[in-house]
Amino acid sequence: MKKIYITVDTECHDINQVNSYIWGKVKDKEYGIKFILEQGKKYNIPINFFFDMCESFRYGQEYSKEIIETIRKYNQPIYLHIHPNYISGNDDKSFLWQYTKEEQKDILRKGFQQYCDLLGKEKCAAFRVGRYAACLEMYECLQELGVETIDLSYCYNNHKMCHLYFDEINVINRPKIFKGQTVLPNTRFVCLDFLGVKKSLNTDVHEATLQEIKEVLKEESLEHVVLTMHSWHFIDKAFYRKKIRGDKRQIKKFNKLIQYCLNKGFEFDRIENLTYRDNCSEELLTEKEINNCRGVRGKIKSLFFNFSRFQEIAKLNKKYFFIYAGFYSTIILALLILLIVLL
Repeated sequence: MKKIYITVDTECHDINQVNSYIWGKVKDKEYGIKFILEQGKKYNIPINFFFDMCESFRYGQEYSKEIIETIRKYNQPIYLHIHPNYISGNDDKSFLWQYTKEEQKDILRKGFQQYCDLLGKEKCAAFRVGRYAACLEMYECLQELGVETIDLSYCYNNHKMCHLYFDEINVINRPKIFKGQTVLPNTRFVCLDFLGVKKSLNTDVHEATLQEIKEVLKEESLEHVVLTMHSWHFIDKAFYRKKIRGDKRQIKKFNKLIQYCLNKGFEFDRIENLTYRDNCSEELLTEKEINNCRGVRGKIKSLFFNFSRFQEIAKLNKKYFFIYAGFYSTIILALLILLIVLL
């Protein structure tokens, strides 16, 4: 049976904007983590929260305790997420691989200790490094620290962020025991394969379209699927307006996705329930990319999907907004010129 793990990276990059990152309070409603928790309750499914509780080094422990208490009220699992700059204090180094091995080890030691202290646990069942910034040294550090956990940091073919490369781990989407850790890769698929340009994307419930995620879920060889989200997933925000609101489009998409999975008989599960043992089967050795862009039809669809993604990015970034506006205006102008010529 195909197992699905919904993961929610819970983090706040500006305490003055905590409502936009964590709570999403709009009048008498909430669209942040409480809304996500209510969705889990509604469908009776586990939702795996990866909370960057190292932010409490900067924001104070009461900040972290409030979030932990909110999640615990719904009996949902809480795992560790680490953005290293909240431990090092250096915001110019937000990727773990920017630090020396000894610095990485110190950051990881403090992060895992903070998790155990705040949650009253002896060990951490699952972990994801911030910005998917895994690297070979990170796993060596975990091993040297005596940590054994389920790691969800690895992203295949995402070299800008993840510096653990395929040649080092030799998997794409399947789990693997690596340096003493059970690595559960973030499920990736090829979202663009056109004119020599090839890009992969997480099955991120916000970034990927519903159709793209369905295509990934149809992959029979894929037994474990990681769906990524963030604490602000259902919070609609844009750089050109101060107020936030609930993202009705994302809410509708999420509900359709969960219903689709339930109808297909897929099982939603907690990360800590993952049991995996390596094998050397030929099937494992020949794992291939999930490519949603095969054929002419697939390539054309991918162009539309990526255009839609770019539109979402433009809402949050002035630079991309003007690029998008310029591109869109050029298309409209070209169509008008064509219409004039034809008339």
